[in-house]
Amino acid sequence: MRSHAWRSYLLTASASLLTVFFALFAAVFAVVEPFSLTMVSVPSLLRLCVLSALVSALVYSIPRASLRAGLVCVLCGLLAIYVWWRWDAVSYGTQVLFHQITLGFHEEIPSLFFYELPRELSKSYQRQAVNAFFTAALPLLALWLGPWLTLRWPVWPAVGTAAGLVALPLLILRQPGALTLGAFLLFLALVILSRKGYQESPAIGARRVLTALLPILLIMLLLGGLLPHGANPRPLWVDDLRLALQRIPTNGIAIGIGGVSDSIPGKQSFLSAGPLRFDGHTVLQINSSSAQTPLFLRGFSAGQYTAEGWVQLDTVNDPYPLDDHPFLFPYQTQPGSTAEVRITDMASHTDYYYLPYYPSFLPQDAIRTADAYLDRPSDVDEYHISFLPQGETDNAARVISGSTEREYGAWVYRHYLDVPYALLSTDAADLIHTFADRQQLRPDFGAAYDHSAAVQDVQALASTLRDYLSSFTEYDQKTPLTPDGEDFVSWFLTESHRGYCVHYASAAVLFFRACGVPARYAAGYVARPGRANAVTNVPDRNAHAWVEVYVDGFGWQPVDVTPGFSGGGELNDPNAADPEVSPTPTAAPSQSAPSATLTPTPTPTPSTAPDGSKTPTGSFRLAPAVIAVLLILLGLAVLAVLVWLQARLRLARLRKRCTVPEPNQAVLALYRYLTALERRAGVPIPQGALALAQKAYFSQHTLTDMELFTMQALTKTAASKAEALPRSRRLLLKYVWALL
Repeated sequence: MRSHAWRSYLLTASASLLTVFFALFAAVFAVVEPFSLTMVSVPSLLRLCVLSALVSALVYSIPRASLRAGLVCVLCGLLAIYVWWRWDAVSYGTQVLFHQITLGFHEEIPSLFFYELPRELSKSYQRQAVNAFFTAALPLLALWLGPWLTLRWPVWPAVGTAAGLVALPLLILRQPGALTLGAFLLFLALVILSRKGYQESPAIGARRVLTALLPILLIMLLLGGLLPHGANPRPLWVDDLRLALQRIPTNGIAIGIGGVSDSIPGKQSFLSAGPLRFDGHTVLQINSSSAQTPLFLRGFSAGQYTAEGWVQLDTVNDPYPLDDHPFLFPYQTQPGSTAEVRITDMASHTDYYYLPYYPSFLPQDAIRTADAYLDRPSDVDEYHISFLPQGETDNAARVISGSTEREYGAWVYRHYLDVPYALLSTDAADLIHTFADRQQLRPDFGAAYDHSAAVQDVQALASTLRDYLSSFTEYDQKTPLTPDGEDFVSWFLTESHRGYCVHYASAAVLFFRACGVPARYAAGYVARPGRANAVTNVPDRNAHAWVEVYVDGFGWQPVDVTPGFSGGGELNDPNAADPEVSPTPTAAPSQSAPSATLTPTPTPTPSTAPDGSKTPTGSFRLAPAVIAVLLILLGLAVLAVLVWLQARLRLARLRKRCTVPEPNQAVLALYRYLTALERRAGVPIPQGALALAQKAYFSQHTLTDMELFTMQALTKTAASKAEALPRSRRLLLKYVWALL
């Protein structure tokens, strides 16, 4: 090869190496980083990107097409041999990556199912398998990108491939790192600036790539330095869109509601209280100044037991008495002696405010549904609450009058003592009666007396009831659905003797009421902060149901009688302070079936900055403007491709109609084209064209070849006049009306 040819070859190979490498880097790391593929070795990936881009550049820069094709076949053969040799590792690595990506989609939109690994091997083998997959996939991707970027081929397949992989995490509003997005934008800029040169010759295009690389890089670095890097890496509208996606239901059923399995607010359906399935995704994130463990976060309560489940009270004839009554308790705490908690809703799929016991104030934008639950505006994902930690209720302060308290208490006793014996079986009713007859509460229980003594009575009764239920029932998350026609509590107490928190809380409410203690069903989540001022993730498995018991002189007290729950019925469990010790979950049924029963390793959740904003867990932080620019560029690119495709398709159909074998039909098609050109571009129809069109339409004879040739010449003349129009009009004619 002559010296000039060598220089041209090296020049083309260098430019191809750069463009293919940037495309590979952006495509690969746009998947690796947002989906937290921690089993991937980043240095190995970088070496593979460089090596694959180098091989692709050296092969496709060869001038001789036959030699290029032969080398590509040899390389594909070597890759096929490698895949055959390491088939087990490559196939398992593919499964691991697919599992991790679908799990990432599932964590953002839990109504989407994720792929469960058929076998979970060791982490070391998973790393080997994933690296084996990339060893085969990256060279193949480089061989695909090479000809579109190095030769005179159309460039859109290569750009579309890279853009598709970069856009994959953006579908669920996860953002690639700044380096990844920078590499993609650099690749896109190089392709746009050099493509016209490649149409002339690869050497000219390569010179433009190498010439433009440094200025583009400097401009991007300058813009990156000027853009503000705030604590929140995403605009608010992006988070709003993420929340809207997360709340997508499946078949009308909301997913992951704490203690709730029905899409109707304030309802617990027994029709869905079957085996529990969790995947470990984070539902709430809290940061509390109190280390209280467990911390009950109440979502809703229901007071009426029916054959279908717990529903809201029917208070048409006896409405909720006080519009301005403090929520939950006739006493509320004063802010001076309270703890603070910040609650971030990550994926609860409800509009409840999840409140700790005992709040000192309620959010001003909350919409109250009697004393059952608070509706949260859909644009509120984070809120702060002051509360009095459980065990410190002596510090509560009266904020309403005694007459108001008595009015509300009387209403509670009218509605929260009903035991629906008509729904219960005889054996279940006997069990409840037997237990209630054995209890000896204070004679004045229900009258105003020291609330500390009342709380002790409630806890003693709860402990007795928990022991009683444990003597003949068993905690079991795999409890099947209650058979059709059977009462939920009756079947649990007398037939299956197996259940979880929904079963125990439902039964306990009826036991408390039979003892003369007002009670209602409550549900939400249980957090285990363990230490103060630390971010704690609350996973879906921490969904829970419990009982609220009303104590005169104070208000509603949370009581838990589920034996499988760590902390039992104690309101403040000092032995459960270690947040790393996972409690035996007693969660309410989740409607994410058929979700996998194997709990996958969840993607690390974002950390929380001191000001409450979320920051990404990766090494790079991305300014909001970069995300906005990228989304705009992607949208414009997709729009441009669609416009170009539709214009080309319409023009192809037009040419096909104008070149049909029948001269009469061709002449008519050409005349319709001339009329469109006159209407859109103002080009007059040439003389003689109308006469030929009328003859083709009305005559019974076939036009001669000379007449067809004349019509084609007239059409070319009109088209040449349209080509001489200003550029803006030519663009409209070409890409909007598809006439050029």
